[in-house]
Amino acid sequence: MFGEAEPTRIWIEEDWSSDWVDLATMSRLILAPEGTLAAYANLEAVDPSNEVGAFGRVHPAYVERALGSGLVRWTEAVAGTLIPSGTTSSLRHSISGADPAARDLLTRAGFSHVRSAWHMRMKLPRWYAAGEPPHGVTIRPSVAGRDDREIWETMQAAFRTHFGFQPVGFDQWWDNTRRTGTYDPSLVLVAEVDDRIVGVSHQFVLPESGVGWVGDLGVRPELQGRGIGRSLLRHALADLSRRGFRLAQLNVDSQNETGAVDLYRSVGMTVFREWLDLEKTIEGIGGATLRG
Repeated sequence: MFGEAEPTRIWIEEDWSSDWVDLATMSRLILAPEGTLAAYANLEAVDPSNEVGAFGRVHPAYVERALGSGLVRWTEAVAGTLIPSGTTSSLRHSISGADPAARDLLTRAGFSHVRSAWHMRMKLPRWYAAGEPPHGVTIRPSVAGRDDREIWETMQAAFRTHFGFQPVGFDQWWDNTRRTGTYDPSLVLVAEVDDRIVGVSHQFVLPESGVGWVGDLGVRPELQGRGIGRSLLRHALADLSRRGFRLAQLNVDSQNETGAVDLYRSVGMTVFREWLDLEKTIEGIGGATLRG
């Protein structure tokens, strides 16, 4: 589909170990006769009354066998049991922009394209220079325990108005952030002004792929526009470069209202993949209780 594989193990591990995915009720595997995996899907729901997310794939060897349409019907049925009875909520499927068959399938099932996200990428030189932060701003690695609450507060404030954002409480957010075992406080950079954390960049790495990711980057709204986000991004890229990564990637909402796309382009990042969000309104018939 793309000409290159995209490692997603870390995303699957994070999703499947989180509070918002109950594998017993919110995942479905379809096995081929020989026992290999032919297709899979899973749902996730921080707050089902707000929205339910869906992600599924069919192995290329098993396309055009109605597996995808079966999984879509399954996601609708299970989403209905998660949404409180007597109410409606959105079921959102995320698919590759390079997969017109998936888009056609979902469109026929009544889903509408509502948003697009981009994967952006850049090559990292061996010694990437972060430069100096703005006057009065200090950027440093986080300290586990000491910085936890201010990091959470900053990220909640920075992303509150973003498309698809759902608030998560302090304890639950940190529990899920650390649950997979990939959390490393040195990969979380914080920007301080007057000893107060006002910006955060959280990286994660895939050593086997040679790719370093800028996972989340946010600045408190009242301090945006002062160059803090740009400096955090450059420090994140410099950190990934020092760790030996020659490629840096991130995801961004293509319609991000805070100027993030222009920021990423300004440091040399370009779009190389597109993901589409398609939604459908689902009527609730249950109100299942999720873990956590």
